[in-house]
Amino acid sequence: TLTAARYVGKAGRVDCFEPNPSCVAALRHHLALNAIEQVRVHPVALGDAAWTLRLPAVMFGVLTVPALYFCARLLTTRREALLACALLTVSYHHVWFSQNARGYTGLAFFTPVSTYFFIRGAREEKWSAWIGYAVALALGMYTHLTMGFIAVGHAVVYAWLLAARTRALGRLPRNAWTPV
Repeated sequence: TLTAARYVGKAGRVDCFEPNPSCVAALRHHLALNAIEQVRVHPVALGDAAWTLRLPAVMFGVLTVPALYFCARLLTTRREALLACALLTVSYHHVWFSQNARGYTGLAFFTPVSTYFFIRGAREEKWSAWIGYAVALALGMYTHLTMGFIAVGHAVVYAWLLAARTRALGRLPRNAWTPV
Protein backbone atom coordinates (compact mmCIF):
# COMPACT_ATOMS: atom_id res chain seq x y z
CA THR A 1 0.00 0.00 0.00
CA LEU A 2 2.79 2.42 0.87
CA THR A 3 4.63 1.61 -2.36
CA ALA A 4 1.45 2.11 -4.40
CA ALA A 5 0.80 5.43 -2.63
CA ARG A 6 4.29 6.64 -3.47
CA TYR A 7 3.87 5.46 -7.05
CA VAL A 8 0.62 7.40 -7.68
CA GLY A 9 1.90 10.50 -5.87
CA LYS A 10 -0.11 13.17 -4.06
CA ALA A 11 -2.53 13.59 -6.97
CA GLY A 12 -3.39 9.89 -7.16
CA ARG A 13 -5.50 7.66 -4.97
CA VAL A 14 -5.06 4.14 -3.62
CA ASP A 15 -7.96 2.11 -2.25
CA CYS A 16 -6.99 -0.52 0.29
CA PHE A 17 -9.34 -3.28 1.47
CA GLU A 18 -8.64 -5.04 4.76
CA PRO A 19 -11.27 -6.97 6.74
CA ASN A 20 -9.18 -7.53 9.88
CA PRO A 21 -9.77 -4.67 12.38
CA SER A 22 -6.32 -4.92 13.98
CA CYS A 23 -4.65 -4.80 10.56
CA VAL A 24 -6.82 -1.79 9.63
CA ALA A 25 -5.59 0.02 12.75
CA ALA A 26 -1.96 -0.87 12.02
CA LEU A 27 -2.32 0.23 8.38
CA ARG A 28 -3.85 3.56 9.34
CA HIS A 29 -1.07 4.05 11.91
CA HIS A 30 1.65 3.44 9.29
CA LEU A 31 -0.07 5.75 6.83
CA ALA A 32 -0.12 8.50 9.47
CA LEU A 33 3.55 7.90 10.34
CA ASN A 34 4.50 8.24 6.68
CA ALA A 35 2.22 11.25 6.12
CA ILE A 36 0.39 9.49 3.30
CA GLU A 37 -3.06 10.95 2.71
CA GLN A 38 -3.95 9.54 -0.72
CA VAL A 39 -4.81 6.09 0.62
CA ARG A 40 -8.38 5.21 1.49
CA VAL A 41 -8.67 2.27 3.85
CA HIS A 42 -11.88 0.30 3.52
CA PRO A 43 -12.40 -2.04 6.49
CA VAL A 44 -14.31 -4.53 4.34
CA ALA A 45 -13.52 -7.31 1.92
CA LEU A 46 -14.85 -10.70 1.11
CA GLY A 47 -14.18 -11.70 4.70
CA ASP A 48 -13.17 -14.96 6.28
CA ALA A 49 -16.32 -16.96 5.61
CA ALA A 50 -15.94 -20.47 4.20
CA TRP A 51 -17.21 -19.49 0.75
CA THR A 52 -14.62 -16.73 0.39
CA LEU A 53 -11.83 -19.17 1.15
CA ARG A 54 -13.18 -21.59 -1.44
CA LEU A 55 -13.86 -19.00 -4.14
CA PRO A 56 -10.41 -19.22 -5.81
CA ALA A 57 -10.72 -23.01 -6.02
CA VAL A 58 -14.14 -22.68 -7.63
CA MET A 59 -12.88 -20.10 -10.12
CA PHE A 60 -9.86 -22.19 -11.09
CA GLY A 61 -12.08 -25.27 -11.35
CA VAL A 62 -14.48 -23.53 -13.71
CA LEU A 63 -11.67 -22.00 -15.79
CA THR A 64 -9.99 -25.38 -16.17
CA VAL A 65 -12.77 -26.54 -18.50
CA PRO A 66 -12.11 -23.98 -21.29
CA ALA A 67 -8.36 -24.27 -20.69
CA LEU A 68 -8.62 -28.01 -21.32
CA TYR A 69 -10.69 -27.39 -24.45
CA PHE A 70 -8.17 -25.01 -26.02
CA CYS A 71 -5.27 -27.30 -25.12
CA ALA A 72 -7.05 -30.36 -26.49
CA ARG A 73 -7.95 -28.54 -29.72
CA LEU A 74 -4.24 -28.29 -30.49
CA LEU A 75 -3.99 -32.07 -30.39
CA THR A 76 -7.31 -33.50 -31.46
CA THR A 77 -10.70 -32.83 -33.02
CA ARG A 78 -13.37 -30.48 -31.70
CA ARG A 79 -15.60 -33.42 -30.78
CA GLU A 80 -12.91 -35.12 -28.71
CA ALA A 81 -11.99 -31.85 -27.01
CA LEU A 82 -15.63 -31.31 -26.04
CA LEU A 83 -15.83 -34.89 -24.77
CA ALA A 84 -12.75 -34.30 -22.60
CA CYS A 85 -14.38 -31.15 -21.19
CA ALA A 86 -17.61 -33.01 -20.52
CA LEU A 87 -15.74 -35.74 -18.66
CA LEU A 88 -13.84 -33.15 -16.63
CA THR A 89 -17.08 -31.35 -15.81
CA VAL A 90 -18.64 -34.45 -14.24
CA SER A 91 -15.43 -35.80 -12.72
CA TYR A 92 -15.98 -36.43 -9.03
CA HIS A 93 -12.45 -35.45 -8.08
CA HIS A 94 -12.51 -32.23 -10.09
CA VAL A 95 -15.81 -31.18 -8.54
CA TRP A 96 -14.60 -32.13 -5.07
CA PHE A 97 -11.29 -30.26 -5.37
CA SER A 98 -13.17 -27.25 -6.76
CA GLN A 99 -14.99 -27.07 -3.43
CA ASN A 100 -12.04 -27.06 -1.04
CA ALA A 101 -9.57 -24.30 -0.29
CA ARG A 102 -6.41 -26.00 -1.50
CA GLY A 103 -4.35 -25.27 -4.60
CA TYR A 104 -5.20 -28.38 -6.57
CA THR A 105 -7.60 -26.68 -8.97
CA GLY A 106 -4.97 -24.00 -9.57
CA LEU A 107 -2.62 -26.80 -10.52
CA ALA A 108 -5.33 -28.35 -12.69
CA PHE A 109 -5.83 -24.99 -14.42
CA PHE A 110 -2.20 -24.08 -15.02
CA THR A 111 -1.34 -27.56 -16.35
CA PRO A 112 -3.41 -27.29 -19.58
CA VAL A 113 -2.57 -23.60 -19.90
CA SER A 114 1.18 -24.27 -19.74
CA THR A 115 0.78 -27.30 -22.00
CA TYR A 116 -1.13 -25.16 -24.52
CA PHE A 117 1.72 -22.63 -24.67
CA PHE A 118 4.31 -25.44 -24.71
CA ILE A 119 2.69 -27.05 -27.76
CA ARG A 120 2.35 -23.70 -29.54
CA GLY A 121 5.97 -22.86 -28.75
CA ALA A 122 7.22 -26.20 -30.02
CA ARG A 123 5.14 -25.96 -33.21
CA GLU A 124 5.36 -22.28 -34.10
CA GLU A 125 8.70 -21.44 -32.48
CA LYS A 126 7.50 -17.98 -31.42
CA TRP A 127 8.82 -16.10 -28.42
CA SER A 128 5.31 -15.09 -27.37
CA ALA A 129 4.32 -18.73 -26.86
CA TRP A 130 7.42 -19.42 -24.76
CA ILE A 131 6.81 -16.32 -22.66
CA GLY A 132 3.22 -17.46 -22.08
CA TYR A 133 4.58 -20.87 -21.15
CA ALA A 134 7.04 -19.39 -18.65
CA VAL A 135 4.36 -17.23 -17.05
CA ALA A 136 1.87 -20.11 -16.80
CA LEU A 137 4.55 -22.39 -15.38
CA ALA A 138 5.67 -19.80 -12.83
CA LEU A 139 2.10 -19.14 -11.70
CA GLY A 140 1.50 -22.88 -11.50
CA MET A 141 4.63 -23.33 -9.39
CA TYR A 142 3.49 -20.48 -7.16
CA THR A 143 0.11 -22.17 -6.76
CA HIS A 144 1.40 -25.68 -6.10
CA LEU A 145 4.96 -27.01 -6.25
CA THR A 146 3.78 -30.23 -7.89
CA MET A 147 3.78 -28.15 -11.09
CA GLY A 148 7.51 -28.90 -11.17
CA PHE A 149 6.69 -32.41 -12.32
CA ILE A 150 4.76 -30.96 -15.26
CA ALA A 151 7.82 -28.86 -16.15
CA VAL A 152 10.04 -31.95 -16.04
CA GLY A 153 7.57 -33.80 -18.27
CA HIS A 154 7.59 -30.94 -20.75
CA ALA A 155 11.39 -30.89 -20.70
CA VAL A 156 11.52 -34.61 -21.53
CA VAL A 157 9.07 -34.14 -24.41
CA TYR A 158 11.05 -31.16 -25.71
CA ALA A 159 14.31 -33.14 -25.57
CA TRP A 160 12.62 -35.93 -27.54
CA LEU A 161 11.29 -33.44 -30.12
CA LEU A 162 14.72 -31.83 -30.38
CA ALA A 163 16.36 -35.21 -30.95
CA ALA A 164 13.82 -36.06 -33.65
CA ARG A 165 14.34 -32.72 -35.41
CA THR A 166 18.12 -33.14 -35.22
CA ARG A 167 17.88 -36.59 -36.83
CA ALA A 168 15.59 -35.25 -39.57
CA LEU A 169 17.79 -32.23 -40.36
CA GLY A 170 21.13 -33.92 -39.81
CA ARG A 171 22.08 -31.01 -37.52
CA LEU A 172 20.77 -29.12 -34.51
CA PRO A 173 17.93 -26.74 -35.46
CA ARG A 174 18.99 -23.07 -35.43
CA ASN A 175 16.45 -22.04 -32.76
CA ALA A 176 16.73 -25.19 -30.65
CA TRP A 177 17.49 -23.34 -27.44
CA THR A 178 14.71 -20.74 -27.67
CA PRO A 179 12.79 -22.12 -24.67
CA VAL A 180 15.91 -22.18 -22.52
